[in-house]
Amino acid sequence: MEQKTFYRILLELSRTPQKSKQYLSDQRLSLAEKKIIEGHLLIRNNQNDKVIDLLKPIVGVFPSFVEAQKNLLLGVAFNNLSRFDEAGEHLRLAALILDETPFHHFRFNAWFNLFLTYFNQGKQLKMKSALGVLKEIPQLNETSKIRLLRCQFLFHFEIDEFEKAREYLYLIRNFKNKMVESDLISHLVAEFMFYVKVEEFKNCENVLQEMKKHRKFQLTENFNFMKVLLDHLCEDTPIYAYDDTFKNTPVLFHQLKLLQSFESGDAKASLFHWEQLQDLMSEHFAEPYSYVGPKNLFSLCLNKHLLMNSNEKKMLQVVGSTKKEILLSILIHQKSPITKETLFEMVWGRSAQCKDDLQMLTRLISRVRKENHVQVQTRKGAYFVKAAG
Repeated sequence: MEQKTFYRILLELSRTPQKSKQYLSDQRLSLAEKKIIEGHLLIRNNQNDKVIDLLKPIVGVFPSFVEAQKNLLLGVAFNNLSRFDEAGEHLRLAALILDETPFHHFRFNAWFNLFLTYFNQGKQLKMKSALGVLKEIPQLNETSKIRLLRCQFLFHFEIDEFEKAREYLYLIRNFKNKMVESDLISHLVAEFMFYVKVEEFKNCENVLQEMKKHRKFQLTENFNFMKVLLDHLCEDTPIYAYDDTFKNTPVLFHQLKLLQSFESGDAKASLFHWEQLQDLMSEHFAEPYSYVGPKNLFSLCLNKHLLMNSNEKKMLQVVGSTKKEILLSILIHQKSPITKETLFEMVWGRSAQCKDDLQMLTRLISRVRKENHVQVQTRKGAYFVKAAG
């Protein structure tokens, strides 16, 4: 094998990342090999977008082992960014190349990350197939043996064999202190998802507290997503989703914005973000608002909002002989904010055609405030009545 130095450094990298500058200055490495090592260091710092920017432009004919490592790293970066289709393409190519080599450690890594991608997509049959390959790979080191236990936990968790999954979860706890940080964080995310699925939310909070010990992960989109939605589900706290925070994870961003639009009563925004999610994960997002993916934190929050909206519509009493009386009735009985457009349509019986129509609504609300002393307030383009006290 010509890439002996590259091979050795990759094996040492997870154990001695502090030697990264020494590795990158090794003159025996090619430019492509140095960039792949640099990519590993970026992955450790959760800079997945930079990995893609670094490795995508590298083109040419490379030795098969180098080509496999490039695709393996790109697959990991895309998976971390929830871009699962692209992750699968690169990881399958890496696995295909490494299947023809005697490098069991790296072959296991390719199939392990491909398994994780299938898990993220809910592809149970492909998970089962990948797990079968992983079980047959010989000469596993301790890290790979722990990862195999994690895969078995994830598989049983995914197919709803919760007691079997819990058995593997207890086994894995004995090895947490032997995991590298990236593996431990990945496992804690899976443990959190398991407790969500079995609706043990106190355990979810405990896992989040454990995650806080890892400052790098505490700054990631995944941690923010989990914390915001768990608080929203259990404590009814408002959802905040900023474009900059989630710009690299569009699935998480649109899920948050969708729930946020339900919270504000913005039907137009709800439909927009649902359509974006349909484009990104069509297998999980059917017609609005039918989610057909696995049970998770997002689906529980979605069901909460859909149930709330359904109950409010049943309870909403729209009465009155004048537009002012109808408006007042809606505002008093509506339990969540309602957008200008929806409110106009309910009062006038038609959709707003122009700004003048919405000005009519604004003037009518001013009358209600003044004449009926009702504290009508606005939030993100939606109206609601402030509760007394």
